[in-house]
Formats: sequence, C-alpha cells, structure tokens
Amino acid sequence: MKNLYLSFCKILFAFIFLTISSTSLKAQTIAAWDFFGRSSPSTVAAEVFDANLSTTNTVTRGSGAAISAGTNSFRTLGFQNNGIATTNTDYFQITLGASTGYLLSLNSIDAKFAGTSTFYATPGVTSQFAYSLDGINFTLINAPVTSTSLTLATINLSGIPALQNVAAGTTVTLRYYASGQTTTGGWGFSSSADNDYGLTIGGAVNCVTPTAAPVGSITATANPSCGSTTLSFPASAVTGVDYYFQSSATGTSTSVITNGTANYTVNTTGTYYVRARSTGGCWSTSSVSSGIITINTPPAIT
Repeated sequence: MKNLYLSFCKILFAFIFLTISSTSLKAQTIAAWDFFGRSSPSTVAAEVFDANLSTTNTVTRGSGAAISAGTNSFRTLGFQNNGIATTNTDYFQITLGASTGYLLSLNSIDAKFAGTSTFYATPGVTSQFAYSLDGINFTLINAPVTSTSLTLATINLSGIPALQNVAAGTTVTLRYYASGQTTTGGWGFSSSADNDYGLTIGGAVNCVTPTAAPVGSITATANPSCGSTTLSFPASAVTGVDYYFQSSATGTSTSVITNGTANYTVNTTGTYYVRARSTGGCWSTSSVSSGIITINTPPAIT
C-alpha cells in the first residue's frame, strides 16, 4: 500500500511539473502567423508582431520550397524525403530583431501543419528548426522530431544562450526544415480556423533600461464614494516621460494620461495604479498604487 501511495505521489508530482513547465514556455506571444484562408501564398505577414520588433514580419521560403497549393496553409512540395541539413534550400524562414533600446529573448516555438497523408505516414515527418545571428551560419535547434501528428510539441528555446537578450542591430533568423515519407508530398504550416495560429513564437522584447518608477501618491476626491470618484496623481514633470493610470500594476494602457494635470474618474470598486512610460515606449517596472477605492451604488429613489 505504501509503495502504491509513493507511486501515486511521483506521478502527481511529474504531472504538476510538466504542467508548470508547459505554461512557462508559453509566457508571451511576440509573433504569430494565421494561415486560415490562404491557399498558395508566397509569403504571409504576421497577425501578431510585437511593436518593439524592427524586422520584416513575413514568413518566407527558401528557393527549394516553392509554392504548393493547399487550403488554409503555407505549403511546399520541396521538403521531399532527403533528410535535414542547414545547407538545404527547402525551408521556411522568419526574422526577428529588437528595436533600438530593446533586448529580444526567445522562449518557444509552436507550429501546426497540414499535408499529403502519405507524406506524414508512419513513422511520420521529421521536423527541425535552426537559428542564425548573421543569416549565414545556422545551428540546428535541439534534436529532430519525427511524428505523424499535425501539431508539433512546443520547442523550448529558453536554454539557448544565443537567443536570450539579443541586442538591437542583431537579427535572429529562424528556419524550419522537414523531411517526410515521399518525394512529392505537400507539407507546411496550417491554421484550421481564423486566429488559430499555425506558427507562434513565444518570448519577450524588453527595454534595455526601464523607465524610472513614478514618485508620488494617488488621491481620490472621496473614498469611499457614492457612484464615482476622481483620482489624481501630482506627477513632477520629467522630460521624455509620461504617466498613465492603469487598472493593474503591470498595465500598459495609454488611454488615460495624468502628468499631474489630468484626472481619472472611476465608478467601480478596485485598486488603481500609475505607471511611467518613456516617449520611446519603455514602461517602468513598478507602479504607484491607490489602495482599495470603494464605490458604493447610490440608493434608488422610490
């Protein structure tokens, strides 16, 4: 009985560990491509592309990965069954680079596929990504994965030092290579529905130097209040920095600017915040909190 209990605990621990690991790999989507509605595109622009990335947002093809028609996909007949090598010209490619003042870190790759059934018949298609920091010399990522599944298991990039904190001016090039079971079968990225991304890159684009945290206190005209109250933040003017009210400590809304003169009227109980943002788009890592602001519903007149 004791051994059975210990076995159960081990299985439970492993499940929790894998769940946490999977969640951490997909922390933030910085680029994603939707192929729904495409049939034979030569390139496809990203539907999600971080505002602080400076490179072209398209997925492109190597010369050996010519266009092949396929519903809701970005496909080619060029992968064939001749193995994977960085010298191959049958690949799909994207580029990622941080804007000035930012650092790029890559965390994960997720991909979904469609293709000719005989091409991914048992034992399946072998897939592997590669990266380069100069667009010339490529390094294959992890071990190749051979599978009959149309969804590639998440590829972890967080353990590759070269893909962490990449400075502006350096472009990361990612290439996808594949090799299947036939010489003529079609294969490529696919989206089964609108906003179902066939290629997703997880990571972060962070400021080299975060903006200094705001200094001061948020005040309310009344707290608790009936119906609504007005918040103000007497920020001292700092050249190149603006202050914004937020509904969360890490909010990035630019809809309500304060800068010491504008106020914010709220009608919902909650905690409100102010964060600083430079004109270059870098947010402060910390914020000022209002504490709980209580808004009571006015009594009905009957």
